[in-house]
Amino acid sequence: MPFTENLEAQVSVRYEDYGGNVGDKIDPKVAVKWQASDNIIVRSSASSTFRGPTLNQLGGRTTALSYLNAIGTFKAVDALGQAELEPETANTFNSGILFDYDEVWKEGDKLTFSVDYWSFDFESPIIREDFNAIAAAAFPGSVFDSGSAYADRISCGASACTDGQAISAISRIKTFIINGPDIETDGLDFAGSYAMELAEGELDLSFQWTHIRSFDVGASDLSPTGFDANGKINDMVSFLRPIVDNKAKFGAKYTRGMHSGNFVVNFTDGYEDATTVVGIPLTAIFGPDIRREVDDFVTYDLHYNFSLANLTGEESESALLVSVYNLTDEDPPRARLDLNYDPYTHNPLGRMIKVGLRHQF
Repeated sequence: MPFTENLEAQVSVRYEDYGGNVGDKIDPKVAVKWQASDNIIVRSSASSTFRGPTLNQLGGRTTALSYLNAIGTFKAVDALGQAELEPETANTFNSGILFDYDEVWKEGDKLTFSVDYWSFDFESPIIREDFNAIAAAAFPGSVFDSGSAYADRISCGASACTDGQAISAISRIKTFIINGPDIETDGLDFAGSYAMELAEGELDLSFQWTHIRSFDVGASDLSPTGFDANGKINDMVSFLRPIVDNKAKFGAKYTRGMHSGNFVVNFTDGYEDATTVVGIPLTAIFGPDIRREVDDFVTYDLHYNFSLANLTGEESESALLVSVYNLTDEDPPRARLDLNYDPYTHNPLGRMIKVGLRHQF
C-alpha cells in the first residue's frame, strides 16, 4: 500500500487452526519502507508467529543416548510427548537502514551498507525437559533423595533408585516435552560491500557481521531464577546450543576476463567454556577466580572460477571451479565437551579441497 511517493507498507494476516487442544491463532504482520533519499532506505517490520506441537510431541516417545555432565558419560534419556502442550508463540521486530551510493570516490565504483536491529520474544517454547537439571534435582549433593519431586524420573539399573545411592548409579532418565521458559533475544546485523574497477578487472570487497546483544532465558521449575545464555557454551542446558556474541565473514573477490578469485575470512568469537567437569564446579577445583573461554576461531577459504564460455563458443555459465576451505588447516578450539571441541559451532574437518565442473546445456 503506497501512502506517499516515498513511503509504502505491506500488511498481511495469517490464520492457523490446529484443532484439538492446540487451538487457533491470528497472526498479523506489518512492514514499512521509506525511501528517505535517492541513496537511503529505512525499513521496519513487526509480526507475531504461532507454532503448534507436532503429533510426536503431543504423544510420541523417543529414546536417545545423551551426555550426562554430572558423571561424564552417556545415559539413556526418554522424551515423552504430552497432549496438553500449548503452542509456541513469538513476537518479532526489526528495523534497519540501507545506504546505496554510486561513484563515491571514483568513477564506476559502488558502495552499499546496511545495519538492522532485530528482536525475538518467544513465549512457551516447545522443548524437551533438561535431563541434566532433573538429575541434579533428584541427586542433591550427588546422592539420591527419594523426596525429590523428580525422584520418579530416574532409574538405577533395572529398578528405581534408593536413598543414598550415588549419582553414578543412574541408568535412565525420563523427560517430557514441555512448554519451556520464555526466551528474549536481540541483536544487530551489519552488511556492506564496495565494488570498483581495478587493473582491467573488478574488485569487490564485502563483509557480514552478526552481533547478539542478549539471550535471556526466563525462570522455570528447574531454573527458578532464569539466566543469561549469551556468550556461553550452555552445556548444562539440553534445549540450548552455544550462543556466540559475534560471527563475521569478510570477502575480497577479483574478476578479470575468464578468471575470478574470491578470498574469504570466517570469524567466530570466543565464548565462555563449560564451568563444570563431571558435575564438579571448576571453582571447587581451581578456586573462585577460574574462568576459561573457548578461543576465537578464524579460517580462510579460497575460491577460483574459470569461465568456459569462450571455449564452448556460446554465452553460458559453464565453468571450472576450485575451492579450498580452511586454507591453513586450523583445528577447532578446545572446549570442555566430550568431543574436546564444540560440534555445534566449529567444523573439525580441517582443510578441504573441492573441484567441480559446471556446464549449461
